[in-house]
Amino acid sequence: MILIRKGTPPASLVAYRQEFNAYFDGCNKDDIREKLLEEQGYLCAYCMRRIDKGTMKIEH
Repeated sequence: MILIRKGTPPASLVAYRQEFNAYFDGCNKDDIREKLLEEQGYLCAYCMRRIDKGTMKIEH
């Protein structure tokens, strides 16, 4: 497993969390995926394989 230095969350997620009745499946996951890819250097933090936005999931 690699160490990931977390940056700031995507602006869309910050704004969404402020909404009344916000829940995980209601947010813009494309922005989250893009941010995760950037922070992790396009590598899975668990298995160290290359990942891309088209095939990845938020968790592995």
